[in-house]
Amino acid sequence: ASARAPSRAALAGSKPAARASVWVTCAALYAALLGPNLAALRAGAAGGAPQGWAATAARTGIVLQAVGMAAEVAADAQMCAFKSVPGNRSRRCDRGLWAVSTQPNYAGEVIFWVGNFLGGLRGLDFLRTISVIGLAGILAVLRFAAGSKAARQADRYGDDAEAVEFWMTHGMFGPNISHIVRRRKMEDPDGWE
Repeated sequence: ASARAPSRAALAGSKPAARASVWVTCAALYAALLGPNLAALRAGAAGGAPQGWAATAARTGIVLQAVGMAAEVAADAQMCAFKSVPGNRSRRCDRGLWAVSTQPNYAGEVIFWVGNFLGGLRGLDFLRTISVIGLAGILAVLRFAAGSKAARQADRYGDDAEAVEFWMTHGMFGPNISHIVRRRKMEDPDGWE
């Protein structure tokens, strides 16, 4: 039996303290993740533009944030457009980013938060531990959310052989190359010598 996310009805009936604890925890993680950016801004105001590795990290972080946000927005728009077509409401989205990733919206969010962390490395002197905990925490939340969504998708589309094959050969960040190679070796052992 797979773990499932609570239904909206179950959440609506849950205790306010339990819901509040989730919101407070997520707010604390987001605050910790903003630490690198605030520290980098403070360092930039005191000492000018970053140099060397700090400049590279900052630029890389900004690019990753842009790529992550674009992927998340595109994936959500593609899913919305796909599900709005009559007959697609009960089908797995297999268009756009969804054709290469099991959950491109979550992949985009992971990329965004890693970029946020990298972008603020310059100013992390006293916030490094808090920022690492914030990044690890939000990645754990996203992993849990992705696993919960995967379980719901398996329940909903589990009878679709094409969907099951896709989930076996792809992950959040695209094709699972090692699984694909391992499977092809099993199918044609002589072709890999």
